[in-house]
Amino acid sequence: MAKLEFQLFCTPKKKRCVCCDLVGLVEARLILWDKDRILGDLELCNTCAEGWKKALQLEMVHEEWDFKKGG
Repeated sequence: MAKLEFQLFCTPKKKRCVCCDLVGLVEARLILWDKDRILGDLELCNTCAEGWKKALQLEMVHEEWDFKKGG
């Protein structure tokens, strides 16, 4: 089962947020893990990071998708 993890940067970086596409301070990274492998990550501004945290707390995963089997 995939796991999501938030990491905060010690020093925010000035770059483009991948979620809202605005240039500003990127303060957090959302990492998608599959066991011990990183599947991907998103570098987010504070506003988008808070939105993702709120959305993920409300969202429940009903079924895991297996790309090899197609479902």
